[in-house]
Order: sequence, then structure tokens, then C-alpha cells
Amino acid sequence: MAETTGADYGHDDAMAEEQPLRYNLDSLDDYIITTEKVANEGRLDEAVDVMREGVRRYPESATGRYNLGVALYLRVKKDREHLELWENLADDDQLAEEAIAALEEAVATDPSFIQAYNNLGSLYALRGRTSEAVAAWKKSLALDSDQPEIRESMDVYQSGIQPRDEDLEARRLMNEDAPDSKS
Repeated sequence: MAETTGADYGHDDAMAEEQPLRYNLDSLDDYIITTEKVANEGRLDEAVDVMREGVRRYPESATGRYNLGVALYLRVKKDREHLELWENLADDDQLAEEAIAALEEAVATDPSFIQAYNNLGSLYALRGRTSEAVAAWKKSLALDSDQPEIRESMDVYQSGIQPRDEDLEARRLMNEDAPDSKS
């Protein structure tokens, strides 16, 4: 939905609180409508800026945080589509983590926010955080089991979950300490 302007990729809460309102819209709905409009025009950086301001003004809103997360996700997705091999991913990493934080805050504020869990799962998957993606999708499916696309995504990622290195090391150590069954 939204994007940030070139130098404004980072989001510092203390700094954001001090920034003057640029858009100063009348309601959260106005921020969401404006964000969608500029995002649909391809101005993703501006869409992120609009929604960041909306979240600053309406911090208690799960819907506002959700829309910020979506705006950031679209920005990261757009960047990934045009990624060159030699480009620095640091800005995308920062935006993706900000999107995840916004969606985590949305579900913390409204634990029944199905679409936020779905998008959070997708972002986790994009970041290679498979276990967390599956967990988010499971929460979504617990709220609404009639989501075949989400179930399919979850099944694909769940079948590909590899044990963490620490788990593999623990199993190896347990097997070394186990009595030899051949004796």
C-alpha cells in the first residue's frame, strides 16, 4: 500500500513522535483511503509515509497497524521484483522487519484479525522464518478454517521445516550418550 521516501526507510518511534504532521487527515479511514490511492498509483514510498502518520495519530488501532504492515510489505515486494544481484538488501530488511512489527502489533491489539495473521505468515515466510510463518497461519486457520490458500501455504512450508542446528546437535549428543544397542 504505502512506501517510504528514499532516506526515510527507517522508523524511529521517538523521532516519529516529534515530526510534524505532513498529511493531517481527519480520520484513520482517511489515512487508509489515501494510502490505498497513492499505492494504487505506484507511489509506495508515499503510501508508507501516509500510513506511518496514521498509525502515529491512531496508535491503538489494529486496522491502522495492519495497513501499515501491508504498505511496507508491498514496498518490500516491489523492491524484490526489481532486485539486482549486487544491490544492498539492508533497506528491504529494515522495511520487512518494520512490516512484521506492525502486523505483530495488529494481532496483539486484535487477536481475531485473520488477515493480519495471514500477511504476517507471508512476511515470515519471505524472511525465511518458516516456523513463525506456520504458527501465524495456524492461528488464522483456527479463527477461520475455510481458507484453502492459507492451508496450502502452511502445508507447503510445514513440510519443508528443517530442525534448527541446535536441535540437530542435541539429537546427536543424545545418540552419542545412549547405550550401544549392539553390545
